[in-house]
Amino acid sequence: MGVRGVIKVLLIDEHLVVRAGVRRLLEGEKGIRVVAESGTLLEGVRDCSAHRPHVVIMDVAEPSGEGLEAAGRVRDAHPEAGVIVLTMHDNSVLPFRALQQGARGFLTKACKPDELVRAVRSVAAGEIYLEPRVAQALALRPFTPDAEPPEALTTREMEVFCMLADGHSVKEIAAALCLSPKTVGACRTRIMKALDADNVAELAHIAIRHGLVRV
Repeated sequence: MGVRGVIKVLLIDEHLVVRAGVRRLLEGEKGIRVVAESGTLLEGVRDCSAHRPHVVIMDVAEPSGEGLEAAGRVRDAHPEAGVIVLTMHDNSVLPFRALQQGARGFLTKACKPDELVRAVRSVAAGEIYLEPRVAQALALRPFTPDAEPPEALTTREMEVFCMLADGHSVKEIAAALCLSPKTVGACRTRIMKALDADNVAELAHIAIRHGLVRV
């Protein structure tokens, strides 16, 4: 990509306080300007068209519930913008899938402020940037037994799988992902069949083995 001049950044995150913090951090840096903030993916795609940002920083847990597929939608709509995923979650599956969806950067919200600035500059320069500890976890995956995520699961099923394994109820997952409990229940059934699990406890063991949830 190789941006010349000021790097224009768009923020997509449902939490106003997160957007305010990231804006304050980036606008304190020379050569970086936040051109717009969006609370949803739909707003973000619209704002990309209006402001033509060089870099889009987005949370994959935005209100539409589309998860990592949202990064792919932004990339497809505006391939000239480099997408950085900034999320609470830090297992090695998410960056793996984010890169598959076309993201150019991946950081957790626990990263150091200067890490986010470096990521913006790197992605604007056409490079890929991963938070160091995320990059290490991702690099070690091929050498870890049972490291690859269950390929039979879709992105949505992976989200539900991780939340089930982390102890969330069907009702809680439905509310978090903007789905009906019936839809989540059907998704749970497909996941258990795909992973040959008889109950949620077995799902939790599978998730722990793959490093998807913390013990």
